[in-house]
Amino acid sequence: MIEKVDELEVQQAPELFNRLCVLPFASIPPDVVALFAMNFSYLLRGGVSLQSALSLLKNTESSIYFKRLIGEISQSVQAGSMLSSAMRHHSRVFGDAAIALVEAAERDGTLGHSFKDIADLIHREMEARDRLHNAMAYPLLLCVAVLLTVVFMVAYLTPAIQPMLISLGATPGLITQVLFWLADDGAITAVLLALVSGFIFSFFVLAKFSVVVRYQWHRCLVLLWILGDVRRDILYARLCRVVARLLDSGLDVDKVLLVANNSIDNLYIQDEFKKLRLQMQTGSRFSHSFSVLSTAPPFLEPLLSAAESSGEVVPALNRAAQQLDDQANIKLMQFSVFVPPVLVSTLGLVLLALVVGLLAPIFNSAIMMGVAL
Repeated sequence: MIEKVDELEVQQAPELFNRLCVLPFASIPPDVVALFAMNFSYLLRGGVSLQSALSLLKNTESSIYFKRLIGEISQSVQAGSMLSSAMRHHSRVFGDAAIALVEAAERDGTLGHSFKDIADLIHREMEARDRLHNAMAYPLLLCVAVLLTVVFMVAYLTPAIQPMLISLGATPGLITQVLFWLADDGAITAVLLALVSGFIFSFFVLAKFSVVVRYQWHRCLVLLWILGDVRRDILYARLCRVVARLLDSGLDVDKVLLVANNSIDNLYIQDEFKKLRLQMQTGSRFSHSFSVLSTAPPFLEPLLSAAESSGEVVPALNRAAQQLDDQANIKLMQFSVFVPPVLVSTLGLVLLALVVGLLAPIFNSAIMMGVAL
């Protein structure tokens, strides 16, 4: 006899499934957060109450983890908490800048507009990162293709040619000897690959948990040729936009700088930006404080100095952010035009050297046998 399943258990099953699926390390993509902020803005500016908007967004959310997160925020707000306080429990998802904007908007009654600003900030950052990743994709693809070609030569082509060279009595060159050595001793090749893989894995693990290693890695990312400049422009464009939005919301300058500093995902730039906040605390002008930053774009100080005199700091910061975005786009275009052809030529020469080094002894032996005959 089949037992009847309790109706309450059936109703609780989806919730149990949600709890099992929500892992401690689950993350929410920024485009999901941006869509939530934009829809939340539309609902609030359309006159929908805060609690009703949260319930509606929770019911229409497809991400299990984010759906549960919205439910927790809704429960906190229903219990009497401020929206910013409820969001602060999920600061890793929303970020300090978004929470500060919401906190300021709660005082002014402009929550709808603040979430529109949050969505705009996230969209702009996503667009900048997508442009950077797209510019790097082709060079990385070329490097992977060359690496796979070398592996194919060592694993398949070299063992096939080696008996032919021995039968002809040819004298292999240095490149051919190295390829033979790698092909003959598979254990050494495996050990070398394991060491390289282990080094790369250990580096990223240390970069995840060690502040010192992560700081040096972030420093290298910012100081790289062309791409480092692009990354620096993107980070400072985000800084300018965040500072402009927070200043426009009426927050204190010191708190604005603290929140903006915490919103940067690069420890090296964070460390640089702390110097600006310390300069401001000693009584320096906002524009003059940028002179202590070695990574700051040179045009920022005179631009902000003129803006302080006219009282238009917020529009000046928005113009600076747009200019930095334009600079990043131009540099990415230069990178896309110049670097891939140079990389193709270099990698082509490397492959040509390997092929010539592998086949040259055969040609030499064939020529010598022809002369002897």
